[in-house]
Amino acid sequence: MNKTVKRFTFTGIYLAIIIVLTVIMNIYVTSDTRNDNLERMKALARERSVIITDYTKNAEFTLSAYSTSKEIKDLLADPSNPEKTAIAQKYTDEISGMVKGIEGIYVSQWNTTVLAHTNTQYVGMTTRTGASLEQLRNSLLDAGNDVYNTGIIISPSSGKQILSLYKAIYDDSGNPVGLAGLGIYMEDIENSFRKLQLNTENSVFSMVNVSDGKYILCEDTGQIGIQVNNPTALELCEKLRDSGKGDSVYEYEKDGKVSLYAYISDYDWLVMIDSPKGEVYKNSRIINLYMAVFSVFVIVWTVIFNIMLSKQEKTEQKLEKSKKKQETIKSNLHTVALRDILTDVNNRIKFIDDFGRDKNGRYKIQDCPDNPYFFAMFNIAKFSSINIKYGHDAGDAVLVNTADILKNYFSVSDIYRTGSDEFVVAVQCPKENADNFIKKLNTVLSELNKPLKSGSDIINADYSVSAVKKSSAVSPAVLISLKDIINNNGITKDNVIFVDMD
Repeated sequence: MNKTVKRFTFTGIYLAIIIVLTVIMNIYVTSDTRNDNLERMKALARERSVIITDYTKNAEFTLSAYSTSKEIKDLLADPSNPEKTAIAQKYTDEISGMVKGIEGIYVSQWNTTVLAHTNTQYVGMTTRTGASLEQLRNSLLDAGNDVYNTGIIISPSSGKQILSLYKAIYDDSGNPVGLAGLGIYMEDIENSFRKLQLNTENSVFSMVNVSDGKYILCEDTGQIGIQVNNPTALELCEKLRDSGKGDSVYEYEKDGKVSLYAYISDYDWLVMIDSPKGEVYKNSRIINLYMAVFSVFVIVWTVIFNIMLSKQEKTEQKLEKSKKKQETIKSNLHTVALRDILTDVNNRIKFIDDFGRDKNGRYKIQDCPDNPYFFAMFNIAKFSSINIKYGHDAGDAVLVNTADILKNYFSVSDIYRTGSDEFVVAVQCPKENADNFIKKLNTVLSELNKPLKSGSDIINADYSVSAVKKSSAVSPAVLISLKDIINNNGITKDNVIFVDMD
């Protein structure tokens, strides 16, 4: 066989291998990119579900604390006593001033005659009678000592969307003597969602009440209270209604859209994110185009190689460079999804991934009695006031300084930015090291509380720090516990609040 035949034979084999490898790489990278985009959409849906759930549970906790307070109990024991009425009204005013976005909180007798209210013009009014009163009483009795959540409704007083909650109040004999009610505007949670960018430029977020299939949150506010016109969403509502299923995420591709649905079982709500399919898979199309160009490039250079053997080394170098570039692109896609760009620490999605469930539905962290996890949350108190007073550049400086100090004391892989003003440290160590861990946290807190110079300004940021120990049932829900500790104790800038959850 002469050299020409050998050369063409070798070139044919070489081209065949390159084409096969390119097709395989194209299939793999395309599939991986699509799955990555879908997982990011799922994480966004779960994140919004967590925000809504936290918002609702905090409201329920506020109402429960209010209804069981001594001031309210004393008033219901003697509702005609003017001194007790004044004390209860003062307490109501104090609670109203502390709860952000409150429409009103009140206590009434069992016949719904208002005794104390955020808006004192309602005091003395009877809010319900007849069938409406009977329906409310039955619902409260069915709820027992729990909060009766009526969901997100249009307030008859303000005409705005509110989260409406009620709770029955019982005497020492277990008889209902009154009830407490709370309404919180949804504007704050809607503003929180606006700050969280969706997966694509034209993604649409909404939320539906599964029980009746009607919008309770929607970018087009005119649709609120109207039944959703999405057949898939209605079908899913029908499937979930009274099914007893727990929290879950569903994925659909239909009519040129990719839709993610996150079901919040505690409140029977369905979070929806609809994104144009073309935008969701935009990166995949770009990679397909790149791979096609890459294939043509390799083939052309292979032909040139067959004609000019002297170019072989240069062609191989360019091919190797292109492969490395592909690996870099893939690596960067994963890195961006799991890191906080401003502070260069892990983000909330990474936290949920690290402590969430694996592909089989089991939590990744099993029981670890000998080496429990210690979690600490560093919350920047009144962070928004820093942005308002000094500007967002100063606010960013505070966030970066917080992350840098935490990096000095902990491995960067153990640090997560789980919210706009909060950082969480997750460390696994022997349980006998709890005292050392708390001492370390107090040292870090002292460093954080030092004044920070930003430009010509001296910023004094206050921090609240909560910490828990957990050796079983370790899950992302630990964030809720850390937040509850901070919310219950307020600003504790001089020491760390520690709770052994075991």
